[in-house]
Amino acid sequence: MYSFGHRELTIEGRLIAAVLACGPGAVLSHRSAAAYWELLPTWAGPVDVTVATKTGRVQRRGIRLHLTRSLDTRDVTVRNGIPITTPAKTVVDLNAVVPDRLVERAYEQALIRRLITFDAVVEALELAPGRKTKALRRVLAIERRTTTVTRSELEERFLALVRRAGLPEPELNQRVAGYEVDFLWRQRRRVIEVDGFAYHSTRQATTRDRRKDDDLETAGFRVTRFTADQILNDPQDTVARATRALRSAQ
Repeated sequence: MYSFGHRELTIEGRLIAAVLACGPGAVLSHRSAAAYWELLPTWAGPVDVTVATKTGRVQRRGIRLHLTRSLDTRDVTVRNGIPITTPAKTVVDLNAVVPDRLVERAYEQALIRRLITFDAVVEALELAPGRKTKALRRVLAIERRTTTVTRSELEERFLALVRRAGLPEPELNQRVAGYEVDFLWRQRRRVIEVDGFAYHSTRQATTRDRRKDDDLETAGFRVTRFTADQILNDPQDTVARATRALRSAQ
């Protein structure tokens, strides 16, 4: 690989050297791109490079070459001088090379870091027909369901779970320590909050929630939070956790 005149390559130098070694149109991709976008931990294995070609390419030591018939310009960008697949395309490609749990983790990190949108990932999927994408499509299906539920609907569904489980009736939307809380068990000094889909939490929203939780804890109220994903897709576990939270507050 190219060394650019340095005795030891930097991380960026190693990556761009691998891309250049694979010829025109080559881009950093898959696990290597995910690590460079900080969607997954640093990857110590061979550098993943994708090349659009209708013929074979010579494999090179230290490089894992991925061949594709075409690479849409919408799937490619440049970061710090390195041609690389977009975050959305990277998440799509990961389905073929990592376990499902890492696909989910990369997707979550990309959303938290605001590198992708739901629509961008859907578009990247549409540009990759026939690829192995079951894990990602499952995550998108869950998000599609949860993001269509309003906050009031989410509160109603959680309240229905509480009543169905025979748990004590909470007070709704009461003010405590200067904040409005979703569900309050005043005598037990317990608050439960229901949040929108966890992957859509912005950094500002996370900071605000932590400040709220800290202030409530200081005022003597313990706080438990449930996401839309938990309430809608794992109601049994949600009820079990809510039950334990209320019992521990007795």
